[in-house]
Amino acid sequence: MMGDNLDAKTPPQKRKRVTAPLPKRRKKSSEPITPRTQQALGREENIANNDEERKKAIAKTLANVEAERLAREAEKRRRAILEEEKRKKAIAKPIAAKNGNHSSHAKNIIYYEDTVPLRTLFGPWNPFIVNPVKHDYKIHGYTGEDLQKKEKELLEPGGRFTRETLLLYYCLNLLGLVRNPKTISMNSTHIYPHESFGNPTKNWPSKQYHRKIRKKEAKDRGHYVSNPYVPPLLDNPPDFNKDPSKVHNMHAYFLDTDGFGFDEIFTPETPFEFRKISSTVTQLTEFFLSAETWLEGTEKFLGLVHPNAEKIKLIGFNEEANKATKRIHTKFSALGHGYYLPQAYRRDYDDKGPGDKHFPHQTFSQKFEDEIHSRLQNSINSNCDDLMENYNGSPYFQKASYCESQLIAAYISKATLQKQLKDPNWGKLEDICTKLKPNMIKDVFSNTDFITLYRVKKVDSTHVTIEKETFDEPAKESLEKKLDEMISRLEDEEE
Repeated sequence: MMGDNLDAKTPPQKRKRVTAPLPKRRKKSSEPITPRTQQALGREENIANNDEERKKAIAKTLANVEAERLAREAEKRRRAILEEEKRKKAIAKPIAAKNGNHSSHAKNIIYYEDTVPLRTLFGPWNPFIVNPVKHDYKIHGYTGEDLQKKEKELLEPGGRFTRETLLLYYCLNLLGLVRNPKTISMNSTHIYPHESFGNPTKNWPSKQYHRKIRKKEAKDRGHYVSNPYVPPLLDNPPDFNKDPSKVHNMHAYFLDTDGFGFDEIFTPETPFEFRKISSTVTQLTEFFLSAETWLEGTEKFLGLVHPNAEKIKLIGFNEEANKATKRIHTKFSALGHGYYLPQAYRRDYDDKGPGDKHFPHQTFSQKFEDEIHSRLQNSINSNCDDLMENYNGSPYFQKASYCESQLIAAYISKATLQKQLKDPNWGKLEDICTKLKPNMIKDVFSNTDFITLYRVKKVDSTHVTIEKETFDEPAKESLEKKLDEMISRLEDEEE
């Protein structure tokens, strides 16, 4: 009966097994497959039916990928080089003016230390107050066209040169005689005051050397006399606190040397490290430090005037000047090649011991005072470096290991009003110096190193050459003729 089988357990129907053969599993290649090559390998699967062919396909693909990578890196380097060249050209290229006919980034800038002749030519200003005339000079300078126009006016009948303007135009005419295809005409120059020139900031390598040297000397004054100086590795980039384009566009810089003989340290065509040139004449130090930002192969001209006190008005101490007054107006300057000037030469050096600070004018002059004053008698400048051999016994003049060469010079200084008020022996230079008569001016310019011009060339990232300019006879005659014309127009002065 049907009901008899309801409680019986019925086994489930068996499922049929698949008996069709499975596809063969492909044997993996021993070469690794990277995500970058996966797609390329898939494209070549149809032509690679065995391991040997597949290996060749993988190698070809990897080679293509590596070639693409190298090409990208090469293009990146090429673009970086182009960007660097573009940056350098942008720095060297003068920026167009936005203020009338003046250019605030003139292409050929001449820096001139003395502002007196410019005030005479273009209007007076109070040196301690920023007024429109002074502001215009500092920001825009005066064009060479303006300077030549003024010179032409002074050479006309009725025109009169002052002693200061004669010196200015002699310097500019001297620069105009430089034999160089790249030399520009005076019309395309701009003249700026020296304070418009940038100053190196505290991060400049030279200033970092100075700080490290002073740190050792603060503990032991003679540390670098017996211990060699090893310059630290400095990688801080140079910086300028004024517009760097004014430095790049500098054509020449005329400044006072305060009497030292430049040729005694720097020989022609010998490379010198510009970071190691230091002087008590601030403008000179800054001129050479600025070479950090010059392009290699750049040439600039350095004009040196000896010394600053006379301004071709006075030639030296007269016979009536007493020793006390001479002592007040006798100052010293120093120049050296090394990482720093030795302590005795520094104006900010403090012995930190009992008694006075030990500066050259307090030690060196005491021993050789009569001889120095004799040299300054009827002299434009006096270099006293040859006396150093006789003074090596002083601890304050020992050469430190960081200074390879050093030079000290004496000069007649204008001193200051403050000293005039404090010291009863102070006297005006006109009272204690010999006046330079007009008929003596030509000899001063022609027969002395009153003005010298140097060509400074940057040869690589750390060196410059310093070569004194010489002139042929036609150039000398041309300059002499110009000097005669200016002297003939020199304003009348009391004898």
